[in-house]
Amino acid sequence: MAINDLRSFLDALRRENQLKEIENPVDIKFELAAIARKAEMADMPALLFKNVKGYSIPVAINLISTMKRISIALEIDDVNKVISHITPAFDNPVKEKMVSDGPVKENNIPEEKIDIAKNLPIPVHALKDNGPFISAGVVIGKDPESGRLNLSYNRMQVKGPRKLGIHIDPWRHLGDFYKKAEEQGKPLDIAIAIGLDPAIELAAAARVPYSEFQLAGALRGRPIELVSGETVDVEYPANAEIVIEGRILPKIREPEGPFAEFTGYYGISYKEPVVEVTHIVHRNEPIYRTIYGGSQEHLILGNVISREPVLYKLAKHVDPNVVAVHIPPYTAGFHAIISTKKTIEGLTKNLIFAALTSHINIKHVIIVDDDVNIYDAKDVLWAIATRVQGDKDIIIIPGAYGHWLDRTSDNGITTKVGIDATKPLSKAKEFERVSWKDVNLSEFI
Repeated sequence: MAINDLRSFLDALRRENQLKEIENPVDIKFELAAIARKAEMADMPALLFKNVKGYSIPVAINLISTMKRISIALEIDDVNKVISHITPAFDNPVKEKMVSDGPVKENNIPEEKIDIAKNLPIPVHALKDNGPFISAGVVIGKDPESGRLNLSYNRMQVKGPRKLGIHIDPWRHLGDFYKKAEEQGKPLDIAIAIGLDPAIELAAAARVPYSEFQLAGALRGRPIELVSGETVDVEYPANAEIVIEGRILPKIREPEGPFAEFTGYYGISYKEPVVEVTHIVHRNEPIYRTIYGGSQEHLILGNVISREPVLYKLAKHVDPNVVAVHIPPYTAGFHAIISTKKTIEGLTKNLIFAALTSHINIKHVIIVDDDVNIYDAKDVLWAIATRVQGDKDIIIIPGAYGHWLDRTSDNGITTKVGIDATKPLSKAKEFERVSWKDVNLSEFI
């Protein structure tokens, strides 16, 4: 059965033994996220908490925290083909399809009945998070000038029955839309879609010059169906589990955060815009979706899955002999590793510059030969240890722009580094790796 929403994705995970359903009561304050973290660290399946204290709504987490689950989400048989499946989708968007109604409109919560922390099981994840945060909601905004839709992830702190604080990274399209509206003294209508077709979740993490719904359509091979908002001029997925409608108010800033971020540290509290919630729609027996900060899911979704295809395309453009690229989630998305079949001295330096331009978050680039497994940190470190001379093979670029959450930076201004850990072509024979007879260990041990 084709995947077209969260429910069909959960069914697919069940069939592949990639979903654990938890019947024991769980508290949304600290406990749910702590269980999810321990489960993820133990390489356990995705989790569906079915007995959340104080709520009748189950909570899903750790859904796309491994490449295996992402391959299931995209209905791909081979895990190794995930990136090659995603890459051409960027150049072949599929336009959205408007429909008159959908399951998300089965239930309405009008403004006067909204108390968001009571309506929805929004967790408090980490011990020093400043309250409940919506972390897996896809924020849908519309350009006030062109009408183009944009999807993005923005942490949102629950601050009152109908009030959310929203953090908007300065480089996001949503920030551009909000600036345009605010300059006119107007609020910006948004919809916060929770519990989606995973193709939409994956697409929402990308930055493209068209609606990310069209990228999701390309990943699915068919249009994403949208419905109109009830109180906002924004369209959203007809098959979403829950959608919160609201508007980002102009000229208002209030303290927001801290919140556990992808860096493994708490995000600094700043004065951020405020969302006024105007309406909530949801399916019958809805499922809430969350992501705990700094999880593999957070890192893969936010820093890897949509950025590796861009990195691969740029790297291949510079050097057709590039074999593979990787943005390791264990480096918070700040490292990029590229393997290549080196044929020309100096071209590896060009690859470093290409990688640094692929996304502002990338801070350190490592180039290795194709005999190094870029998915094995030990092998990459071995290459750095045995194939690098600091005075010749390391490039240092001060004063570059990175991510403001990098605590070593000056509000985002950082030093970027490139490491050429490839063999010198003139001495390639001296760098032949030790080889061994291939044996079947089970026959002996």
